[in-house]
Amino acid sequence: MIEVFKDKTLSTSTSAKETFQLPRTHMIADLLLSIRATNGSSSHSAATGEISTIETDIDTITIKSGSKTFKSYSGEMCRKMSAYRTGRVPPELWTMVGGGEMESLFPIHFGLEPQDEDVILPAPLMDSLDLVLEHSFATDNAQWTTAREMDLYALVLEPTADLEEKKILVQEKKRDWTTTAASGDEVFDLTLDERRLLRRLYVFAYHLTEPEGDVLSALKVKADNEEVLAIKWRNLQMLNAMDADLNYVRRLRHYATGAGDVFVTRIPDVYVTQGMGDSAGPEIASQAGGSITFGASASELAHLQLHSDVLPAVAVIDFDRDNSLRRLQPQGIRDLDLVVTQGTASSAVKAYEESLQRMW
Repeated sequence: MIEVFKDKTLSTSTSAKETFQLPRTHMIADLLLSIRATNGSSSHSAATGEISTIETDIDTITIKSGSKTFKSYSGEMCRKMSAYRTGRVPPELWTMVGGGEMESLFPIHFGLEPQDEDVILPAPLMDSLDLVLEHSFATDNAQWTTAREMDLYALVLEPTADLEEKKILVQEKKRDWTTTAASGDEVFDLTLDERRLLRRLYVFAYHLTEPEGDVLSALKVKADNEEVLAIKWRNLQMLNAMDADLNYVRRLRHYATGAGDVFVTRIPDVYVTQGMGDSAGPEIASQAGGSITFGASASELAHLQLHSDVLPAVAVIDFDRDNSLRRLQPQGIRDLDLVVTQGTASSAVKAYEESLQRMW
């Protein structure tokens, strides 16, 4: 493990795109990106709105070398891909207390498993290796006012002579789309590249006020117009949870400012356990879908644990559950499609491809 950056200051602009050069002389198995900020607020945004976190304010994490892009996803998807891989939510510190420290870890994996020497980011690279961060830290209620910085660590191996045999795990957003109706199918054309083998599809689907199963109802995969997979959204999420041995728990400190204060999560049918705050802590008046409404206790801290039985807002079509690489996209396919069945209009949908790619 090597330290790449320590206490690296990030831009204080509301919205910024920053590029950081990484060492290109080591084979990289994993990058561990930790981003911190200080909360300048003691209350959240409007009761019907969402509370910004570091995770949701990292718009894009990109790892690239010259014209080659190896990773490109939002901070939220980076952490959820890692949660599916490990069964656990990556560490974070989250608080609504003014002056409180916030921190989120973003694990960036280049191999299939730890110490994987066959699937890795090879070295040395001919072009520079860059980390590009696009972020839009929230300014509502002066949330992120000071101390935006990051640390970056790399798990590396020494370069070897057989670079032609190495593969890399490429993860990129394929399409960003908004549903248009409460029913009907939408077709996403998937990448066909002789250098790549499709390993997983991640589909993100979210609407602020709708249960997840109502946003998208089903997913299908077609190869040369033949249906090879069809499954309901909720069934696939439950299957994902079993495959990942998922234990999804997020811990946070929430500052309730008054009666009827609402915390909107991205967790469907969220299950909450609550610790004490400054005194007895604000009571939870009700829970509905992914929203928590607090009772008539103003200016009290609540230590909450949010539990989910599935990976929230995400379903994974996994062609390689056992890491055997035996069921990846076969050769000779001329057309490969993801078909999503709509359930609610005006919902955010994002599709990500994960592929094994030869470097040369």
